[in-house]
Amino acid sequence: MILDAHSHVHDPLSAHLSALDAAGVDRTVLFPTRAHPERATDVDSLHHEMGVLERALAGGSGDEGFALAMRELDRALTAHPYRFLGFGSVPLGRPDAETAARVEREVTARGLYGIGELTPPPGRLALVEPVVRAARDHAGLPVVIHGSAPTTAVDLRTLADLAARYPKVPLVISQLGGAHWTEAIELARATPNLHLEGSPGPARSETGCSAAIWRSCWDWADRGIVLRPSAVGGKDRGMPTFTATDGTELAYHVRGEGEPLVVLPGGPMRASAYLGDLGGLTAHRRLILLDLRGTGDSAVPADEGTYRCDRLVDDVEVLRARMGLDHMDLLAHSAGGSLAMLYAARHPERVTRLALITATPWALGMPATPEGRLAAARLRKGEPWFEDAFPAFEAWLAGTADFDPVFEPFFYGRWDALAEQNSALADEQSNDEAADLYFAEGAFDPPVLRAALGRLPAPVLVLAGELDGGPGPELARCSAEVFRNAESVVQPGAGHYPWLDDPEWFVRHVVAFLDAGGAVLPSAE
Repeated sequence: MILDAHSHVHDPLSAHLSALDAAGVDRTVLFPTRAHPERATDVDSLHHEMGVLERALAGGSGDEGFALAMRELDRALTAHPYRFLGFGSVPLGRPDAETAARVEREVTARGLYGIGELTPPPGRLALVEPVVRAARDHAGLPVVIHGSAPTTAVDLRTLADLAARYPKVPLVISQLGGAHWTEAIELARATPNLHLEGSPGPARSETGCSAAIWRSCWDWADRGIVLRPSAVGGKDRGMPTFTATDGTELAYHVRGEGEPLVVLPGGPMRASAYLGDLGGLTAHRRLILLDLRGTGDSAVPADEGTYRCDRLVDDVEVLRARMGLDHMDLLAHSAGGSLAMLYAARHPERVTRLALITATPWALGMPATPEGRLAAARLRKGEPWFEDAFPAFEAWLAGTADFDPVFEPFFYGRWDALAEQNSALADEQSNDEAADLYFAEGAFDPPVLRAALGRLPAPVLVLAGELDGGPGPELARCSAEVFRNAESVVQPGAGHYPWLDDPEWFVRHVVAFLDAGGAVLPSAE
């Protein structure tokens, strides 16, 4: 994998991705930005954007500018989690307590990899110290400092002094220190936790990475200078994590704003990245997306038996405690619905509302049937891909053929570019060995679970896709009848991933349920 030095959020994002593809860059560190000169269409608009940049470089623009830049960053990371490594920024010159709180809220709570790019006014790099101190308190988050103008040679020496005082915090000088690059190299040579990165400079590419500079960087690295992209954080750097009861380190991702909504992914055992922002639900709720053990950024457990669904319940409970929630709204997709049901049965007092999204009720002893899946598939007879896909789907369900990507369209209400991308990422996002153990013998006791869920006081939303065969609308309705306070709704034209098929419909109905204050919603059927 090629990791670019860094880049800033670009508008439109599609142009940024095209530039990365053209340069052969698989993944880049991504910083928020308050200035967008690429938006300029004439001299006046260019002057405006450059004015925003100048104010930012001078340490200005205010909280509103920071908040807007972070929202843009959130959207980019949500849309393309495998192309970008997000860093968050915080304003300088604030009281220590406020700075620490902002690092917690804007960086670690979002699941970002580090802090940057910070641009103190010239001669005032000491303003960075409260941020470095907060980074130290969060397991040594990397901090990236703008290395070119207005940063001075004196500022670089101040930064080296900071690095010496905070040896566990990686400090990164961007742009090779700009005009002071030779001094930056010498400082990095003498300071183990002071790093350089080589984005702008001669022969700069559109992605912010200069091939000529990087060749020199690697030459210098061979002479003992740590000058490589890994300086700005490895896989788990800055990722919110917690330790499960058996010692396994688990990760979660935080996206959006508002009241928290804990989200359990399906698959089974697929990394939570495929959920994205759930069609824009992040505009209404702060999503806490758990990577189940052995998936995404969570560690592989020592005991593979802990992949069994009922044994994952403790992980959800530890996450709740880690988030400091006395009780929580819980949303689960697909196979994650069985885990959510088990959690609700074991900890009913902790669940405020439960949303089950296209969740086949395996835990209730109600699996989707081949007949039900084929009936749903026949509804797609008018699709151009149907004739090739249906025989292969039928053979797979009969057990006479292996899974074939040709019938992937049956799982989506719309087989478009977004659906194809979601499908294409499934293999790399999934832990197949763990999936085989998720439903292992002993995971479920349907009669006991039915009785427990029948007493659950929390309102429950059971949402099915009209075109989904697992579960189909009728199976979803039957599973809703197990709960004492549940409603089944059917999203028109949707498949197994309803937030992709009609995000507005999906978000509107889920938000209405979450905001209903315990009232049961009327059916959308």
